This record gives sequence, structure tokens and C-alpha cells, in this order.
Amino acid sequence: MSDEEAWRCTTSAINADRELCLRGLSDRVVAEVLYGLQARTEAGPRTWDHFLRPLCDRLRQMQAPTLEVLAEPEVFATLAHVKSTRGVVRTMLMWLDRLGATPESERRKDVWDLKIFTGPTGTLDFTRISQPALREAVKHWAYDDLPRRRGKRPGGAVQPYVTAMNLLSESLRLQREDGGIHPPDLHRRDIVAFCNRLAFLTETGKTTAHTTQQGRTQHRARADPYPHSGTDPSGPADGGPADRLPPAAGRHPRRA
Repeated sequence: MSDEEAWRCTTSAINADRELCLRGLSDRVVAEVLYGLQARTEAGPRTWDHFLRPLCDRLRQMQAPTLEVLAEPEVFATLAHVKSTRGVVRTMLMWLDRLGATPESERRKDVWDLKIFTGPTGTLDFTRISQPALREAVKHWAYDDLPRRRGKRPGGAVQPYVTAMNLLSESLRLQREDGGIHPPDLHRRDIVAFCNRLAFLTETGKTTAHTTQQGRTQHRARADPYPHSGTDPSGPADGGPADRLPPAAGRHPRRA
């Protein structure tokens, strides 16, 4: 490609009559920008041409194959000087991520978009659970429990359980040499240590008494800290010893 051809492909278009020039963008990027604009408009926000023009100019300069390259933090930072454009990019990427998504595909992620599960917006974040088996077990339980919830914000009723598992994960990570990553090695004393740590955090003011009570209550309601384990080798915990942990009774707490 000659210098003139490269210049024609990457230079910004001349602004005229509030028109947005998509020349020089790949077919996929054009489709993604149009779809993101349509989805954003249907959701309610108004999008002006001067919001989109810096976005298209940046994509043209990069010769980006897809809009998703802007999800990279270092690339997204290049739009720091245009605050309104950054907001448009965030919503477009969100709608593109939801395109074709199903609960079955979303459950594989460590941060869930609740719009795909329940309708209302929000997220469930499992990244603070460092033990892979525990994280997968909690995700398994949340996937099963979310459809049972009622109300305007079903995710809000599930979040306390995830928060309790975050605290349990932190306790296992700090108090066990293996960090709690081997379910068959867990004992009842690990749960006792977890309860003692909750009391310590409350006493030192690092958590509130309400948070501590929730951690204990939600953990008892959840029963086994590695749900679906027991002696079942097909579960996420791969056959954790049921006799060493509080029994998983399979009961559910009162629904919200």
C-alpha cells in the first residue's frame, strides 16, 4: 500500500451536515457500530454525531478489525480526551457482548451480566473467590437459584450468598497452607476458623456486625461450602468428603 492509499484509509473525514462517515472501516466494524447505535437508541439515550465521530476516526486510524479491540484498557485510554465518546463505547461494547448471549454461555464467565438471566441490569462477580472448585460450585448454585427468585432485582437476593462465599474464600486462603484449593482436605475446623475470623473482623471494625451475621447465616443456609460436592465425583469439588463438612441438606432459605 502506497503512502497515499494509507492516508486515504486512515485520515479523518470532512464533517458535513451532521453526517457520520463510515468509509475506511471494515464491514464488521460498520455493522457493529450500527447495531450498537440502534441498541443504545432503543434503550433511551440520545447519541449525537459528535459522540460517534471521534470513535470512527480512532477505529479508522487503527484499521481495527472489530469494535471489541476498544475493550483493551490501553486502547480505551486513547479516548480519554472525549468523555462522551467513552460512554458510547462502553454501552456499545455492552450490547455487543449481550448479542447472542444466553444463560448457558454467560455462566462460564467469572462476572455475570444479570440482564441475560433475569432482565434487570446488574452483575454477579465471582472473581474474589480464588479457589477454582469453590468458584465453580458457587456459580453452579447461583445458576440454579437465580430463576427461582422473584421481584424487581433478583440478583440482589443472590448477592449476599456470593459475598459470604467471598469471605469464606478469603478465610481458606489465609488460614490453610494449600489455600483451600483441595476440597478433599477440608475439615470442619476450617468452618470454625471461618466463623472465628468473622468475629475477629467485627471486633476490629473491618466489617460490621450485620455483615458478620449475614456471612454466618448465608453460609449455614448454603450448607456445604462446596455445593454439589459430597461424595459425588462429578461435582465441581470432585468428591469432597461429606463427613468432614456440614451436611448439604439440599434445602433453600426463604425466597426474597
